[in-house]
Amino acid sequence: MKKILFRESYAFLSSKLFVTIFLLIALSKQLSAQIKWYYNGTGALNNVASWGTNTNGTGGTLTDFTSGGRYFIIQNTTTVSLNGVWNVGNTNFASAGGDSVIIGNPTTATPAITLTLMPGAALTVNKSRTISVSIPSSGNQKIIYQNNIALSFGVIADTNLAVVFDGTTITTTSSSRFGSISLINNANVTMGAVSLSTKNLLVELGSTLAGPIGSSSNYIAILSGGSVTINGTFKAGRSGGLFSTNVAIPIVPVSTNGTILFQDTTVPPNVTLGAASTIDYYRGTTNQSGNQTIESLNFANLTLSNLAVASNKTFGSGTTTVSGNLTVNLIGGINVPTTQNITLKSGAKLIINSPTSFPTPTGTGKFTLQSDSTRTASIAAMAIGASIVGNVTVQQYLPAGFRKFRFLSHPFNTPQPLSQLTDDINITGNIAGTNLSTGQTVGYGFTKTSTNNPSAYYFNTVNANGDATNDAGWKAFLDDTTSNWKAGQGIRILIRGKRNQSNTLNGFDTIPKPVTIDMTGVVNYGADTIKLVTGGTGLTAGFNLVGNPYPSPVDIGAVLNAATNIGSSIYLRNPHSGNYITVNPIPANYVIPAYSAFFVKANAATNLIFNENNKATCTTCPTLFRTANTANHIQIKAIKNGEEYDNFNLNFGSNYANSYDEKTDAVKLMNNGLSIYSLSDDKQKLATDYRNTNKATIQLGIALPATNDIETYTLKATDFNIANGVTLTLHDKLFNKYILLDKDTTYDLVIDPLNKNSVGENRLEIIIKK
Repeated sequence: MKKILFRESYAFLSSKLFVTIFLLIALSKQLSAQIKWYYNGTGALNNVASWGTNTNGTGGTLTDFTSGGRYFIIQNTTTVSLNGVWNVGNTNFASAGGDSVIIGNPTTATPAITLTLMPGAALTVNKSRTISVSIPSSGNQKIIYQNNIALSFGVIADTNLAVVFDGTTITTTSSSRFGSISLINNANVTMGAVSLSTKNLLVELGSTLAGPIGSSSNYIAILSGGSVTINGTFKAGRSGGLFSTNVAIPIVPVSTNGTILFQDTTVPPNVTLGAASTIDYYRGTTNQSGNQTIESLNFANLTLSNLAVASNKTFGSGTTTVSGNLTVNLIGGINVPTTQNITLKSGAKLIINSPTSFPTPTGTGKFTLQSDSTRTASIAAMAIGASIVGNVTVQQYLPAGFRKFRFLSHPFNTPQPLSQLTDDINITGNIAGTNLSTGQTVGYGFTKTSTNNPSAYYFNTVNANGDATNDAGWKAFLDDTTSNWKAGQGIRILIRGKRNQSNTLNGFDTIPKPVTIDMTGVVNYGADTIKLVTGGTGLTAGFNLVGNPYPSPVDIGAVLNAATNIGSSIYLRNPHSGNYITVNPIPANYVIPAYSAFFVKANAATNLIFNENNKATCTTCPTLFRTANTANHIQIKAIKNGEEYDNFNLNFGSNYANSYDEKTDAVKLMNNGLSIYSLSDDKQKLATDYRNTNKATIQLGIALPATNDIETYTLKATDFNIANGVTLTLHDKLFNKYILLDKDTTYDLVIDPLNKNSVGENRLEIIIKK
């Protein structure tokens, strides 16, 4: 009997109905003149006693699975698993045909079957075909891989066949047509030499799918009306990048097409990149040295990798945004068009792990590190030999409501003019640089006022005199055109709000609006040395105002502990209170944000040496750049006999998520006794919960060991800072009580650990009303 191969390249298969009829005929022909054995629906698939010649699985005596010329039809069940090894047929019967396994009856349609290949299972047929799939009478057939040995498919008559890779690490070279392909539970699947087609493709969080690399005949085709959803990691290996659209399937696509080929013409195609997804433009084999296109998309995480051979990545035209990590792990160069915009969203990081040069746009395009009210993008520690070529635009968000002086720094490798700031904020001053002289001439580039008194200063250590009112070390900037804001130098500047905010210079409006400052230049990277000098008199003798030299948070504790001849304290500025933050002693680890500055005393001339490994994750940003007391915040403590047993923090803001966000939320570490927590929308237990303002209710949970007696705890709202017009109500469903929350509100919570309605996650909730 001729070997029947199903290939999408048959151009005459234009009608889905005709395809179905053709496959049914092909599958039926396979069965002619062969012995048919039917599964009885209950036994193990690899047990001869589970098979019979009657359609219900009875009759006949099967002695082995390895004799040739037989078909094994799985039916009489809707769910079946293979646990162990099942070898069907042998190569001695290759000319006799048959020796195949078929899911479902190809001549009399039966309900859909789910076949699960358990861990360690192996289904092998010593023929070119291993398994065929019939059309079910209802539903769709499904194959779940939990093993690591791929099947070789024959005739797939069910075009809705679902293939699920469940937690398996596997390589497949199947070139067939499926209804859907899903990767779940940390599956790791590599598509080898494949040219498969599917309607839908899903890669769940924690799973990785490596698409086929290189050859123009290797691809994943998405049929008309299909979709791709990436919540985990997808590796795009072809030179065309991630995807191409308007590809006539079936064809042999040109090598410049993407890894995923969409039959639809829609641009952008039906691709969903989840909030934690990673797209890896990966070229990792020999003969893969050409350019690879990087589509202009909104990436959650973007990785450029190729450690096997040298190849280039080329950003496509338009704007590429990354909200997580932009990771470069590459041998070879990166091409960036001059008009290309690359934006790292607030909180994102550029990570360069290989000695690669990262070029920024040189024309009208920009490489931007964004900032908002919750976080700021940064450049993480870079590998030895890595470099960033060209200008980078950095941003820093400054919140509303605080007309105070702030300590600022810039992250560039050359002195900068204050014009870097005067496009965003008002800076005042005069040419003479003196204070309190009515009618002074406005400084070049500064905003004019009735007095033109300075609002931007640097600190000159040799002039310091310790005067608490007006230390002589403070020197005013004279204009915004001279590049005299040195690299690694901190400055003190008054923030009045946005430059175009009216009545902030005449004293009628003393409440600044939020403003995002931006600066552009060639950033510092690699080791950086900042010299500390001595001089001056009084309490501030030897004080140096040092700026963070990097566009990233820095562990200043590590830098200072490696230095000599410095004082035992550092002094930061809380811009909201206008007070200094004294840190004493200097801890081994203390992180300050980018674009911030601090005072440190030099007892003798010395150096502070910054290295790439000093870059860190920011922990003190809320003190230095954010609101000191979180707006829309409530803390609830559980108190018994005057002692605090547990507490819970809830914060609201338009930039927060209702699902767990590791950058803001804190997971709950359960106590040995009472535990109170909230549940995020994705059911994560939280001790500190940052929620979006559109949330109507917050579900709380209570845990108390069953060995405890009935106990009473007083819930007290110890911290309460909620905006006007918003009310919070604690609802105790067990006793149907509603308690309006305000500062110092208390409620006696009686808990019976043996009553399922008294504990758990369905008793307490906080209701939010605007």
